[in-house]
Amino acid sequence: MTEETKNDDSVAKSQLRFVSEGAADLDSQKTNEEKAQEKFATEKLQRSRKSLQDQLRANGMRQKKKFMRDVRNREKFNRLSKEELEFFQQEQTNEDIKEKTEASYLNEKEEEFDRKRRNLMRYNAVQAVESTSVRPSNQTEQKPFLGAVVKKKKKKLRIKINEAPKE
Repeated sequence: MTEETKNDDSVAKSQLRFVSEGAADLDSQKTNEEKAQEKFATEKLQRSRKSLQDQLRANGMRQKKKFMRDVRNREKFNRLSKEELEFFQQEQTNEDIKEKTEASYLNEKEEEFDRKRRNLMRYNAVQAVESTSVRPSNQTEQKPFLGAVVKKKKKKLRIKINEAPKE
């Protein structure tokens, strides 16, 4: 005779049966008890098994966590610390400032060159007009100021080589 009892964790197990001494077949009784225990274990497993949707959701979440962990480990090598990031940003701003100053310097020099070129063209145009017209000899010619242009005089070296006496 078997009775089913429920424990605190709601697991059904069969109670052991007492058999009289004379009519007992212990081997067959042991196999019957093992079959009964297996049956209760499978019923427990079926009751505690998750639905397919829950299993798929849990599996997807587990795979996503594993993928994100792998990505973090792979990118850890290339990730910059805050100090490194600040350093590179500071270097970029310094480089931008340097480029702006160079551009403004070049613009100033370009404007100065254009101004000098225009003055020179005007001077050449005045010279051409004056050379064709007759002018009195007592007027002094004035050149427009083109900036501080100073030419250095080239010095010629005169070297005299004495020939050695012939013997």
